[in-house]
Amino acid sequence: MEVRILAVAPGFEVRVDRAPRSWSAGQEREIDRLWAREQARHDGALADTTVLAHVAADRRALVGRFVRARDVLAARLAPELFAGAPPAPVEVCALVTLRGRVVLGRRAEHLARWPGCWELVPAGALGPRFHDPHAATLDYAAQVLTELAEHTPLPPPARGDVRPFALAFDGRARVWSLCTAIDLDLDEDAVRRIERTATPTYDAFRVVRPVDVLEAGLWDGDELVPLSSALVRLPRSEARAA
Repeated sequence: MEVRILAVAPGFEVRVDRAPRSWSAGQEREIDRLWAREQARHDGALADTTVLAHVAADRRALVGRFVRARDVLAARLAPELFAGAPPAPVEVCALVTLRGRVVLGRRAEHLARWPGCWELVPAGALGPRFHDPHAATLDYAAQVLTELAEHTPLPPPARGDVRPFALAFDGRARVWSLCTAIDLDLDEDAVRRIERTATPTYDAFRVVRPVDVLEAGLWDGDELVPLSSALVRLPRSEARAA
């Protein structure tokens, strides 16, 4: 498992570097060629969205720069294009617990390719929608709350309950993830309703004990994505600078 974990501070920030990207004309042509090829393979279904890519990070802040989805795709297919520094997208997720159990979801869009793949919910890429240009920061707490409301049956917590938990880097997938910790106090009827619910994003949910994931994995050939697995394994505590 190629996952590196950084501890983060309670006031962890995500900052935006406004310096323009500097791809050469040759890089742009190759990026466009790879994008067109993949678009043809996917019947034009790929969206060239804008996402935050990692520039630098330490225990208290991550600095990112906005790039196109086509840049990230090209970096995965041909990392040599970027002189050893291919853009790695930054995502945000939440370790949501219900009375000590962890909420997992299975993405509907992944059913054909990864039918048994589960992940922490919610999870989503950080993008310009939550950028405050005056403060040069990106509001990751608002992103988590939006993902909760739009993609899961979980009740949104108070903003102050979204606590930074860990910053992780998946070397194989080349993805950075800021994980937040959220504890929800729901009764057993609510937990059962969540497990019987599907949404347009997730076709199924499970609420499991961390020990079930750590000691026995999931069931029936299921697996947890590497970043989610690594984050579930971290001890639960209030975030603090390491």
